[in-house]
Amino acid sequence: MRVWGLMVLAVVISGCAAGGERTDTARVKSPPPAAAAGVTQVAGTAPAGAFVRLEPLFAHEFPPPLAEGFMDQSGQMFTPGAMVAQTGQAVRFRSSEDILHNVRVIRAEDKATVFNVATPPWGSYTHTFDEAGTYDVTCDIHTAMRATILVAATPYATIADEHGQFSFVDVPPGAYKLIAFSGENEVERSIHIKGSRFEVTVP
Repeated sequence: MRVWGLMVLAVVISGCAAGGERTDTARVKSPPPAAAAGVTQVAGTAPAGAFVRLEPLFAHEFPPPLAEGFMDQSGQMFTPGAMVAQTGQAVRFRSSEDILHNVRVIRAEDKATVFNVATPPWGSYTHTFDEAGTYDVTCDIHTAMRATILVAATPYATIADEHGQFSFVDVPPGAYKLIAFSGENEVERSIHIKGSRFEVTVP
C-alpha cells in the first residue's frame, strides 16, 4: 500500500509540473461540431407536373452547368416531353429513329422562332439557350410531337413529380420569388429561405 501511495503522489506531482494547473479530464468537453455550410435544402409540394423555380431577390450570379441537356426524338415523340435548362446551358436535340424529323423551338412569350432545323435519322443539333423563358418544341413533319422547355436564370428550377414533390439543395439563404406554373395557371410567392431545411407548399 505504501508503494502504491507513492506512485499516485508521483503522478500528481508530475502532472502539475508539466501543465501548471491540474486538469480534471472528466470535465473536459469536446468542442461543438462546426456549423454546416450556409446553405439550405428546400422541399415542397406543388401540382403534379408543374414547373417550379426560385429566383433570388438579391444580387447573385450562377455559373452555367457544365453538362448539356438532352432531348430525344423517338417513336415520333419528344423525350422528355418537359424539361428544365439553365441560361448558358447547351441542349442537344437528337433523332433516334430512321425517319426524318425537324426541331422547331418557339419562345412562348412572343411566339418567335428561335431555330428550326432538320434532324435526319440518327442526327443531332445542339443549341445554347441564352435567354430565360418558356419554349415550345415542335416537329413540323409530325405535328403531334410537342414538348416544353423551361430555361431559368438560376439552377433552382425543376418539375414536380407525379406526387407533386420537388426539392432544391444548396440554396443560399435569403429572399426569393417562388414561381410555379402548370398550363395557364401560374403562382408567384415571395419567400425568405433560412435554416438548414425549408418547406413550402404551392397551392
